[in-house]
Amino acid sequence: SIDFPSSSTASVSTPYIRKKNAGFHALTLFATLRSRVLTQISSLNLFPTSPTIRSEPEQTECCGQCLLTQKTEERSIITLSIGKIHIHETVKQCKICKKIHVPEEPSQLAPQYCNFGFDVIVCVGKAIFQCHRTENAVAAELRQQNVLISKREVSYLAKKFICYLAVAHQEKTLEIRELIENNGGSCLHFDGTNDGGGPHLIVAVDEQEKLVLGSIKAPSESTESVSNLLERVKCDYGNPVALVLDMSKSNLSAAQNV
Repeated sequence: SIDFPSSSTASVSTPYIRKKNAGFHALTLFATLRSRVLTQISSLNLFPTSPTIRSEPEQTECCGQCLLTQKTEERSIITLSIGKIHIHETVKQCKICKKIHVPEEPSQLAPQYCNFGFDVIVCVGKAIFQCHRTENAVAAELRQQNVLISKREVSYLAKKFICYLAVAHQEKTLEIRELIENNGGSCLHFDGTNDGGGPHLIVAVDEQEKLVLGSIKAPSESTESVSNLLERVKCDYGNPVALVLDMSKSNLSAAQNV
């Protein structure tokens, strides 16, 4: 057993342990109880059957008239926090201007025409590209979290993650440029790599912030390919204050041309 001192400083004092190694046994017991609690509150146990939620547009009037129900749709989305949920979606229309009003909540959970939520897409992307997990391993881990997914779907969501990441990066171009300018300009490091006889991946990175400013896949690391990348980086983020590159002929020529 574990006894705490009866003094006024009991809340901050180290507990007294009577039995030999009782503290270690207590930690083991705590870990076991914690594991049981986490198992009991997992989405698989909390939602053995898929819940159904209803969603309607927030706006109820348009052109001074109440909106009319145009149609109702049913959609299923699989999220990381709950698992599979059914959404009963009501679409309404103004009888005067014919404007369509749709609820916003479903589009905040998952992309249109996609059965998996944004949280699942992010989880898959990080597991594949940051943790270097296999598609089978990711699918198995997600199934334990009540996300029923196949290896093929994991592969598709990983590609979707990259597309969304590229779009998000592009939308932040002005903010990234402002950050670089506040740092006094970028120290641009660019280089290419390839896997055997495959295409070359050429990447340009800001060395100060460790931000990828641009990348292209090209048949070869030619002057033309490198120049195209540098032109795009220059257009988006301005002229760098310094360059880091190897001494290959194509890289030197591209740097001088741009």
